[in-house]
Amino acid sequence: MARSYRHIPICGACSDSDAPSKAKANRKFRRLTHEILNNDIDFFVVADLRPRDVSDVWSFNKDGKFSFRKADPSIITLLLRK
Repeated sequence: MARSYRHIPICGACSDSDAPSKAKANRKFRRLTHEILNNDIDFFVVADLRPRDVSDVWSFNKDGKFSFRKADPSIITLLLRK
């Protein structure tokens, strides 16, 4: 799509996506859950375990979003391109 462009002037800060960080955190969570289940630890320990117990959201790559509505109009046209 040669003429596609972003409709909302908002971009992520510090990184394009959180996907690699989320995938890493979920792999860590699944590995820990698998180890707990294989070691015959009480089921209620697994039931209480959550992904946020294993990983820290503050250490993910992306650091929120920012708006560039008030930027220079010539720069906005470049930022709105995909």
